[in-house]
Amino acid sequence: MAKRFKTGMLISEALELREDAAEVFNSFGLPCHRCAVAEVETIGQGARSNGLDPEEILAKLNSLFNKKETAPSAQPHPTG
Repeated sequence: MAKRFKTGMLISEALELREDAAEVFNSFGLPCHRCAVAEVETIGQGARSNGLDPEEILAKLNSLFNKKETAPSAQPHPTG
């Protein structure tokens, strides 16, 4: 089973798992992923200390695993 985000996961671990987790933290107004607190604060702690529902954040974080990875578009080769 694929690894998922959990409330007890450090914010820094979340960012190691998925770099795009930063977008989710930003969408909730949580800049904590950019400072030293990310190394010691869990997702749950960060959410609660900002008056947010950790489960709502987890749902959005875990939805990142449903995103399809898109390959860079190939540049057409000129025919000549």
